[in-house]
Amino acid sequence: MARILFIEDEAPLMDGLINCLKRAGHEVESILTAADGLNRLEQNRNGYDVVLLDLRLPQGEPPTFRGKSIPAIGPEEPGEFVLAQVAESWPGLPVIVLTAIRSSLNGLQHPTKCTLLRKPVMIGGLLQEIDEILGADPRR
Repeated sequence: MARILFIEDEAPLMDGLINCLKRAGHEVESILTAADGLNRLEQNRNGYDVVLLDLRLPQGEPPTFRGKSIPAIGPEEPGEFVLAQVAESWPGLPVIVLTAIRSSLNGLQHPTKCTLLRKPVMIGGLLQEIDEILGADPRR
């Protein structure tokens, strides 16, 4: 079982994946904005085994984290900012990026354990990625 932080603003996608993840035995907490996701990570520094992250997210209020401005959707996506902050503050925390806007992680600052899955996400592929992450986690 993994403790998952799911940062995604598309409710239909999130709800469907959360239901499947819970049926597979995972504990899932959902967040809708970049700011709220980063603040939740800050509050629960060791509370998650993996982060599921959409790149195109609302900034949230306030649109800052640790004094840094979270970008609006544009040349840099708010989720890219989240990814860079996770790499800087929680470099060992695995992230699975769920996106329809990129085909690779090239050019993005990201944690060591980072995977990209293209939307629409197939639950079998997502569960396999989570299992691989958990199998590679020395805490387990």
